[in-house]
Amino acid sequence: MSMYENLLTSERGMSWLQMMPPECISALQYIQDRLTPLWARGVCYPAPDRVMLPFHMLSPDETKMVIICKESYRSESMATGIPVETGNNLETPSARVFMRLISEFWKDVNISNFMKCYYASGILVINASFTSESIPDKRYSLTYSHCSLWSRFCYPLISHINRNTTKPIVGLGTEGRALVRNAVRGDTVHHCPFPIDGTTSREFTEIIKRLIHMYIFDVQC
Repeated sequence: MSMYENLLTSERGMSWLQMMPPECISALQYIQDRLTPLWARGVCYPAPDRVMLPFHMLSPDETKMVIICKESYRSESMATGIPVETGNNLETPSARVFMRLISEFWKDVNISNFMKCYYASGILVINASFTSESIPDKRYSLTYSHCSLWSRFCYPLISHINRNTTKPIVGLGTEGRALVRNAVRGDTVHHCPFPIDGTTSREFTEIIKRLIHMYIFDVQC
């Protein structure tokens, strides 16, 4: 099943296809062609059936805020390609950051449900660079990423959202910040570092808290 066909399997996915500019649709096939050999070798994450998962969790109308970032992957078993979601219910440092932040606004947040809280609240979290091929490292496994590949999709998508709505867009980390700076402008656009060391940076915390207070209201997950 192609990524385009995958979006057709849900009402929310179809609603994204209806609003995406043509460049996004053509980019999906381009990305699919280049990732298929890596998927076949089992070295590219997320798996084909999960790569479009965020767009099945929220429709464009349900989306109140967009966060674009790159997960810091610690091992192949934890590399899902979806920001801050962790494989095998294990915590990455960035997962702890996102879980801690959302727990300040929602009750009973844990490692299994914290991403559901983001989606249930209207916060769409998407990846600026999906993952392939682990690189052995003494401390942890790093990964190659496809930032330039996925920018073909993310760039026109967030540009379209920025031009046609007032939804805030946040770029976290090196890839997310670079992508957002190049794609969008205006008072609703924000850039901040991604604190992958397990601590919440003041800038990250202040920006996200302010936007949640402004755009997210009384939502329980």
